[in-house]
Amino acid sequence: MKRWMLIILFILLIPLSTYAFELIPIAQFRGVRAIILKEGVGYYYEKTRPPTEDEVKKRLEWFEQEWEKLKEKEPEFEKALSEGEKKFKEELSKRKPPTFLRDFFMSVFPLFRLIAKEGMKMAEPLAKNYFTKAPVVVEAGFVIKRFDGSSYNLKIDFHEEEWKRMPSEGIYPISSSDGRYLALMTESDFGRIRVFRIEKEKLEPIFEVVGSTPFAFSPNGEYFSYASPNRSHMLVVDKEGNPIRNIPISYKIAGKKEDIGPIRIALSESYLGIVSWIGIKRVDLKSGEEKEVRLRGGKSIVFNRTGDRIYANSVGGEVFIYDLKSLNLIKKLDPFYLRKRGVYIQYIASISPEERFIAVLYDPSSYDDKAPLETSTLLIYDLESDRVIKRVENLESITGGFGGVFLPVSFTEDWSYVLLSRKGNVVELYKIKGDYVKSGKKFCQSDSDCVCGIDKETGECAFGNKEFIDTSKQCPDFCTGIHGGFRIRCVYNLCRPVLIK
Repeated sequence: MKRWMLIILFILLIPLSTYAFELIPIAQFRGVRAIILKEGVGYYYEKTRPPTEDEVKKRLEWFEQEWEKLKEKEPEFEKALSEGEKKFKEELSKRKPPTFLRDFFMSVFPLFRLIAKEGMKMAEPLAKNYFTKAPVVVEAGFVIKRFDGSSYNLKIDFHEEEWKRMPSEGIYPISSSDGRYLALMTESDFGRIRVFRIEKEKLEPIFEVVGSTPFAFSPNGEYFSYASPNRSHMLVVDKEGNPIRNIPISYKIAGKKEDIGPIRIALSESYLGIVSWIGIKRVDLKSGEEKEVRLRGGKSIVFNRTGDRIYANSVGGEVFIYDLKSLNLIKKLDPFYLRKRGVYIQYIASISPEERFIAVLYDPSSYDDKAPLETSTLLIYDLESDRVIKRVENLESITGGFGGVFLPVSFTEDWSYVLLSRKGNVVELYKIKGDYVKSGKKFCQSDSDCVCGIDKETGECAFGNKEFIDTSKQCPDFCTGIHGGFRIRCVYNLCRPVLIK
């Protein structure tokens, strides 16, 4: 009897022994829009002083000039409003609503005009007061806190007069996962994205572009992608700012081609992935080949570490896993199945290196009226055992307002560390203790394990462990990448392409 009880107990404990995941606290501090880098954590800082009388005069002159330009655009706004009203009335004549609603609809556009005109009158003195009396930023940049506890400042050289620099409450920074490049957009200079190289504890300006979110680096910083100001196109440039691709974000709707703004993007050294409200677009950076798949209510998109799969999710909580090259669906995680296990998904934050765990975020108040507002929850979900193995609550809200979607969680590429942002600019850094790597086609222990050629099972171009790859047949473009400079190396116990300098 005792023997059978021991056997049953052993069987029950097997699932618990198949994984290990623990967050070990390393540091807690206050920082604005913190990002995780290869060597530590970076967060934005500014030092200010009151403006002088001479600077107030210069700002006043600048403000009055800019305000006149804004007022000159009133006829353009009036014209756009009139065209919109005309189209609206045409639609209204086709689908007649009840009389009381029709009267309301007919009064909407005159109301818009009144609000716009009165709003301009009310905004002028408030804006003038803010722009002339706002503090002057004398120094700005990033504090870098290394994992070993040391720290240093990376100062930004703005190349402009101090009186023009005003504090930025809205900060949107992005870094390459290798920690060599950083891009920054600030609320005070909205629409301009500055790109820097981190060189010997110094931010070296490389280039700047006029654009919008979303924007991202490829893992090693070789490519940078950003949205056009009107968000109708995604542009890709190299690390010096030279154009590579210009991709329209448009789909045919009711027989007409319409621009659909991007929500989030994923960028590798070979592909750009874009998710919009109605679909996914995948672009080959070398050939320019585009593939699309419809996805109603797309929310987020992530590439896996080996660059052959896309993970995406929709507003309904579905998770889709696609083959990156063909966009064929590999697997779909049903939201009803997930919710039975306590998993709610609004954004995918990261995929573990061996793709066993998926880190997702959601706003609990969307599902529970009693949940705290303007917070988010992080879940680490084990795809093998179908279990939530870690839940972290009361994080900063997912949407940061300015600049688009800014997730309050970021992981190092190897999942050694995770950075969490809480309310009040409180930043928490954790060391991840876990056993992620398993055997498989891409598992490796050294560079000698990794090769490129033809998958013995599928016959397709592939890279991975030499036990599964036929090297007698080669795929040069696939194996060496766009520049012919890629080599297959063992990184975090996974075979993956690495650009050789």
